[in-house]
Amino acid sequence: MNLFSRFRVDWSNDLSDMTATVKVTEEFEYVVNRLNVEFTSYELEEFTLIRSTYAKTVYRLLKQWRTIGKREFSLDELKRLLDTPDYYLPSHIDKNILKPVMRELPQFFPGLKIKKVKDNTRGNPVKSYIFTWKSEKSEKWIDGKYDKKSMSSGKVVRKEKLPEWAKEDYIQPKETMLSKEKQDELNERLARIRSN
Repeated sequence: MNLFSRFRVDWSNDLSDMTATVKVTEEFEYVVNRLNVEFTSYELEEFTLIRSTYAKTVYRLLKQWRTIGKREFSLDELKRLLDTPDYYLPSHIDKNILKPVMRELPQFFPGLKIKKVKDNTRGNPVKSYIFTWKSEKSEKWIDGKYDKKSMSSGKVVRKEKLPEWAKEDYIQPKETMLSKEKQDELNERLARIRSN
């Protein structure tokens, strides 16, 4: 993957002023210019607001189940997924994991609740934790929505926006090399930097 097809670096002799100019290869231009898909930027903004490392991990785990609104983790599974120290007991989990989660995540998971499921044996040890919240609603599934027959029926159909390089008829543009003079100039500048 060659992200940049050309680059130019200029600097002053004392290196106080440096400028880098790059040209992004056309087929990867979307990586730089169109990386603002709404859900990614929104969730990234949410993720940066979370301070606790454990709460960030729980956020990622629960987001996978956002349309369900419920996820149960056994004690061992939760400890493994959160990479907790071996000596962590349920009291440590309550104090160091669940309190920060309940302090930081309800704004992203409305109605978030955590229920401890205890084993019905001596001492009532914690067996698992059930996280519940109000699930996100998604569109109702319509059978045959994407069949060829329904696509030609005149109804508005969502079209995927693929980058040019992903299309079958894509032809990769020719890359142009720097002229001999520009290459020599760049090599001279690099030699001066190395000598300093």
